[in-house]
Formats: sequence, structure tokens, C-alpha cells
Amino acid sequence: MMDRDVLQIFLRSGPARKYDVGHFSKRVATETAEPENLLFKTHFLNYAILFKSVVIDQSYTISDSKPISTIIYSPYDYAKPGDGGESFVFCEENFRRFYQYKLRSETVDISSFSYDLDVLAIFNSVPTFSPIIIELAFTRANFRPSNIYFDLTPELRVKLNSHMKARIRPLIVAAYEQSSCDIERAVEEMTSKLLYLQDSASVMPLIEALRLAPDTALEVLSSWIGITYFEYEYAALQPQLRALSEWITKNAKTKDSLRPNESEYLATLSRFVRGKMKEEWARVVELSKTYRETYHALVFKGDIRRFSEFLYSCRHVYWDLGETLGRFEQTTIAWRLFERQLMGQKPSYRAVISFYTVLRKLLGAPPAATAPDPEDALGENRGGFSTLTADLF
Repeated sequence: MMDRDVLQIFLRSGPARKYDVGHFSKRVATETAEPENLLFKTHFLNYAILFKSVVIDQSYTISDSKPISTIIYSPYDYAKPGDGGESFVFCEENFRRFYQYKLRSETVDISSFSYDLDVLAIFNSVPTFSPIIIELAFTRANFRPSNIYFDLTPELRVKLNSHMKARIRPLIVAAYEQSSCDIERAVEEMTSKLLYLQDSASVMPLIEALRLAPDTALEVLSSWIGITYFEYEYAALQPQLRALSEWITKNAKTKDSLRPNESEYLATLSRFVRGKMKEEWARVVELSKTYRETYHALVFKGDIRRFSEFLYSCRHVYWDLGETLGRFEQTTIAWRLFERQLMGQKPSYRAVISFYTVLRKLLGAPPAATAPDPEDALGENRGGFSTLTADLF
């Protein structure tokens, strides 16, 4: 499982990688004073912390189709989560064993277990814990906990929904132009249905127009909608990544006088970190280019074939972008913490080496667990990741 250093990194993560159930449970208790509003029926889960992580299986391989798993971490002391705790990689069997262990019983309360298993499965069905991604996943599962658990202001929820609907509407118009239905009526009805995607029957005309296989259509379409949301996330991260890249290039100098071997080691770490950031960003830009080009091909040229082909790769792209987003988010958070500690002063050699070592863990080989047995960053172009700069690094 996680070592202590990696645990500290994850505890400082943002919503792409961390979902602090206990934080929201305390808010529910304070703001509603109604225990039935808690997310889980089992007490220890209401004070757990969920992480998204690359999980290596027993053959030391990472799944290509779904590279991210959900880790449930139960701190020994919720007030001091960094002091250690117990954790498991989510699946039904692991949850059953951990449930029995925590409740010190060989028997399982079937109703509570099944309910909590279903809730955890919703969290496990998405690659990040970004609030809007979580809210959409719960809505699609026809499960509606307190809005406190989604941590979205009404203004931001409206803005994000409008952003995604702005991508969805042209898609529906283009898909229906080749059908005989009443386009305007169909578009208005279908836009909200597609965003919340509760069943395939409600969007079957669109599934047929896009030539999708009915048995996988919901997962494919929800993945595409997730990608349109990641447009917002990556655009918001871009200024921070640019600033970090510039700091590494121009300002990462220590206050100490360095020996030649120390200077070379520092330069080697610097090149590695910046090179990995550049490599990962180039991959994101290439994925966004494909997304944008196929979207334009359908919306402006009526080319359903190219867009349908991209849709079939959406599940992989969605999880890939989510995993990379998590690493970039952790990287920028680590940098902000480092800068805050410096208080405008030049760092010591030891401090810079320690910082680069953290970034190397995040970017070189993503922190992995071994399995047991800003709102205004959106671009104006409606075609995709229009604000992503290819030469950011």
C-alpha cells in the first residue's frame, strides 16, 4: 500500500485525487444536525478519506483501460490523518473483508453493506473526484445525497453546466440534421438528458444517430461529457503550470554555494522534472487536438464517422486525462506549498533537492499503491481545449 511520504502527498492533494468524506460529514452534522443526511450508513466510512491512484496489480502491471483505482483510507485519528491509518483498494471483496474487520464480525449487515457498496461504486466509476464529475455520477445513478457532498456553489454549478451544454447542443444539432425529426424540439429535450444520462432509452435517438452500440453507449457518452469538463480543469491549471515551468527555468537558484557535483545533480533533477512536465503536457495537447478536430468534423462538416470513431476511444481518453490531471494538480499544489514556505527568500540546496524529489515521485512514476492478493480560464472557441498552449514548457 502507500508509504508515509506518498500518503503526505495525497493528503495535500486537490479534488482530482482526494475526497475527504470526513470533512463533508462534519459539515453535514453542523449544518443539518440530521444523521440520516450522512453519506454512508457505516460509521467508519463517514470519516474516511478517498484517494484516486494508479494501482499496480500482482503482476506489477497497470491497466490500460482503467488505470486509476479508488483507495479507501481510514485514519487511526481523523484529526491527525498523517499519523497513519488502514486502507484498501476498492472492490467488493476487499470492502467485504475490511467491513467485517472494522465491525469485528464474521457476519455482514446486508442492507448497510449493499447501500455503502453502491455509494463507493459510484465514486469508483469516475477517474477524479472533481465536484461536477461526482455530482453527475450520483445523478446518473439516481442517488441524491446532500448538496454539501458536492461542494459546488450555485453560481459555479450553473457556469459548469452551461459550459458543458454549450458543447453538447451543437453535437445534437449536427447529429439530428441527418434525421427526419423535429430538430429544435429534439435538441431542447436531449441536451439535459444527455448531460445527466440516466438511461439509454431516453437518448436512444442520439445513440442511433451517432451509430453507437447500445450496450456501451452510456459509458461512451458519459466519458465524452467528462472530457468536455476536463477542458475547464486543464485551462484553469495552465497558468500555474506555466509559472512553475518558468520558475524551474529562471529562478530555481539556491542561496548556498554549490560544489560542481551538487550543481550537476540539481541541474539533472531540474531537467528531468521539466522534461516530464513537457512530455505529459504534449500528450494532453495531442488528445485535445483529436477531440477538437473530430468535434469540428461533426458540427461543421457533418462527418459522423470520424466523431463516432473518436467516441469509441473516449473511455480510455477520459481516464487518461483524469490520471494526468491528478498528477498536474498535485504538482502545482506541491509548488504552492514550497513557495509559501520560502516567504520570498531563495531556498537552500537541501530544500530544492527535497522539492524536486517530491516532483520526481509525482511525475516520474506516479505514486502507486500495490493491490493486495480558476473559473475565468475557459476559452471562447467552442471546439475543445482551445486555451491549451502546445509550447507551455
